[in-house]
Amino acid sequence: MLKDFDNLIEVNLTMSQQKSIQLPKFEIRAVSGVQADVALVAVFQDGGKKAIPPKGSYADTVEKLRKGDSYTAGRGAFQFVRFGGKGGAESALLVGFGPAADLTEEKARQVGGQLWSKLKAEKAKTATLPLEYFSNAKGLKAEIGAARFVRAVVEGLALAAYEFTKYKTAEVKDAWAREKLILPTDEK
Repeated sequence: MLKDFDNLIEVNLTMSQQKSIQLPKFEIRAVSGVQADVALVAVFQDGGKKAIPPKGSYADTVEKLRKGDSYTAGRGAFQFVRFGGKGGAESALLVGFGPAADLTEEKARQVGGQLWSKLKAEKAKTATLPLEYFSNAKGLKAEIGAARFVRAVVEGLALAAYEFTKYKTAEVKDAWAREKLILPTDEK
């Protein structure tokens, strides 16, 4: 799965080196030792339009919200859980992708763009999006693959984050230059 991101990381590094273009940094790391402000949790819907709890440490949080009908995980729906982060994150952001069977690369790209707006509004400097949320999702189109969905989310995030800052003051330029999206994985 890691080799699918090499080109995206290369483009990001090239564009980030230009002084008039600001983009967040994207990193792929092994799971251990990942610290972030916000843990991003990919959540999908079942046939009854209810959130499906993902495998892992946020399953109980999503299950509570599912029972209370306060979060349905529709495409582009976000639920920010302040101080609800686990495993090195201060907070959690539940990211709704809708039904897994209906997800396309373009829809994932749109969610990525909306995700950038939410992260910027919450003033998050680092966020993690574990690749395993997509590889463990039931119903994703097998011919596309989990790596391509994650790549589409990251592309949408990068497209939304693009800013031409050549004519902005130095103070404004530096305000968002330190943001980072970490994609932890079990692969080495």
